[in-house]
Amino acid sequence: IISFLSETTEGARRRIFHELFTKTERLMIAKRIALLLYISDGMPTHTISQILKMSPSTVARFELKTTLGRYANTHKWLRQERVRNKVMRILKSLSAVVFEANKKTLRQLLEE
Repeated sequence: IISFLSETTEGARRRIFHELFTKTERLMIAKRIALLLYISDGMPTHTISQILKMSPSTVARFELKTTLGRYANTHKWLRQERVRNKVMRILKSLSAVVFEANKKTLRQLLEE
């Protein structure tokens, strides 16, 4: 996995990622990254739950694991400014589309 991440171009990683993971799996990974980003920003549980269409108990479970240090490496990665900025741009563009579309779920938009 480390070789895959470090020795391939972004385009190659994207193509391989799409070959290996279903749309549902890609959505789940994106939601988990967003979840951890929002938790690290101190966003309230209920707000995260509404934005990501996750149950409050799922968000709370991730918050607890974060407190216990279970996602320390992911948080370290997300704290890098360039990564954080890229993730935030993606999330903002997705949320803008959601509010404009208003009748489609995040999943429906990502599958288009």
